[in-house]
Amino acid sequence: MSMWDEETIEPHIDKYLALRLEGNEKLVKGDLQGALQTYHTVLLALKGLEGPLQQIYGLPAPPPVNQVSEGTDEEAKAFAEEGEAEKKKEKELTKADLVKEAILNTYLNLANIYIKQEKWKKATEAAESAKRLHPDHPKAIYREAQGHIGLGEIQKGREMLVKLQKKNPDSAIVAALQKLELDEKNRQTKANAQMRGMFAGMFASKPAADASKGKGSASSDDGGKIVELADDKVEGQGEAATKAATPPEKIGEGADVVDETKGSPATKASTTAA
Repeated sequence: MSMWDEETIEPHIDKYLALRLEGNEKLVKGDLQGALQTYHTVLLALKGLEGPLQQIYGLPAPPPVNQVSEGTDEEAKAFAEEGEAEKKKEKELTKADLVKEAILNTYLNLANIYIKQEKWKKATEAAESAKRLHPDHPKAIYREAQGHIGLGEIQKGREMLVKLQKKNPDSAIVAALQKLELDEKNRQTKANAQMRGMFAGMFASKPAADASKGKGSASSDDGGKIVELADDKVEGQGEAATKAATPPEKIGEGADVVDETKGSPATKASTTAA
């Protein structure tokens, strides 16, 4: 037997409908974390009531379709109007209707908060939860599209916005599509600049490498001449003079000097090319 009946469920619903409006006030004031906590509490309290509500009140009517328009002032106005509308609806709609609409709007507001926090996956999931309650709801589609764009799924998000604009024209959708176009142009401009810089660096490093290579060749030739002159001089003095003037150890050291002379510019050239 269910623990709920009309006498027990109505005060419970009224409590959490009022709490949801407090969450709206926190959101308008910028207390995103406080609003998140309030909304999660509301969902926990209301989501499990679908079965009892259907038994007591019957199936709820579909929630009304709202416009997409976003912004701090518009949000505050929308929340104020929403609060007044809910007070009127309490006399017109059943508790089941009010609960379903409250759950829908809570998911929409969760998606809105996660977008502000740039938590794109959570934003997408919250919007999808709202769509399960109302598949054609403009705000649910709009915020899901924003979530996909934030996740880098730009084409998917753009397609959703384009379809939504055709079906439910709204200035917020136009602004979002314009921002996408501007972002794409900026990305392309940045990519082109990086490509130009890459090619400029490649062409600039080649002459430097060629110059360094030429310098290395001259040094090696000069070094070779120095050795040749020394050898000619030693040969003119005879075998004994050769041994006295140029011990084997000194000849090896002279060879190392020439090799270093050869190696130094080449090393510089390779460093410049890198």
